[in-house]
Amino acid sequence: MRRLVASRTYGLEMPEKMNLSIKGQAALEFQLKDLKEAVNTAKTIPRIRVIQAMFDPFLRTAVFLGVGLAAFQQLCGINGLMAYSNSLFADAGIKPSLLTLASTLMASANVLASIFSSRLVDHWGRRKLLLFGAFCQTVAMVLVTFFIDPRAQAMMPPGTSGPAAVVCFTIFVMSFSFGLGAVTWLYLSEIYPMEIRGPSLSACGVVNWLASFIVVFGTRFLTLQSACHVFGMVCFVGLLGTYVWVVETKGCSMDDSPLTPKSGRGSSPLLTPNSPNIPYKKMQDEEDEDSDEEFSLEGAGTLAGGVKAK
Repeated sequence: MRRLVASRTYGLEMPEKMNLSIKGQAALEFQLKDLKEAVNTAKTIPRIRVIQAMFDPFLRTAVFLGVGLAAFQQLCGINGLMAYSNSLFADAGIKPSLLTLASTLMASANVLASIFSSRLVDHWGRRKLLLFGAFCQTVAMVLVTFFIDPRAQAMMPPGTSGPAAVVCFTIFVMSFSFGLGAVTWLYLSEIYPMEIRGPSLSACGVVNWLASFIVVFGTRFLTLQSACHVFGMVCFVGLLGTYVWVVETKGCSMDDSPLTPKSGRGSSPLLTPNSPNIPYKKMQDEEDEDSDEEFSLEGAGTLAGGVKAK
């Protein structure tokens, strides 16, 4: 049954007998095995709270990176621009009769970009798409700021600044769909070990919705120019943060992310009970206990000999 569901999910025909020499079937079997191991492990592992992980040297980077990426997805202004697109387009110079058409075209471009982005995630990788999307969003906001500037409009043919702003907004939305929109939650599901994956994703969801509320509520008080300045600066800061802190996770195991590799679990005080050094520590403890018992027996023998001598 699991193979049937996975086959339909990945668009593969369900074979009567698995042939691991075929690339698609081998990848499917590997994915099923990975998921089965993850489910079995999830039933036995202890749960760690996010507040505990924030102070753990091994988990801290992944926690803060995830929260920051979830906030950046909304603070870039996508929902604010989509919600108030008509008023922003009116400020850019679009005629009232064409406002709905401009917003519809921008939303349609968003849908098309979302369809194509799902095919690029595994080819380009997560980091490249995030960098590409954030860069294009920053450039789009800079161009909108330029086209709505009165000095730039004086050098342009009449009536061209509005359509140019709409094109830049469309590029902004499509760049979001290729980058932050398509990759964020996939990336977040890959950087956390099983012990904190559920709580961390929940915390990221809360931060994401709070950031969305702030953006949608605050955009109504911004002019087109100030909105472009604010969201363009956020996109630029997010681009720098992505370049510095985001690492590629394409092709990694669900429980062996470059941010939280299995080889480094021993450095985590919270994950130490599950580290590979525990058998060695148990052997040391058993040797210490044996030494204590021998010492106690020797002491008891000496004491008994002394009593007999008396």
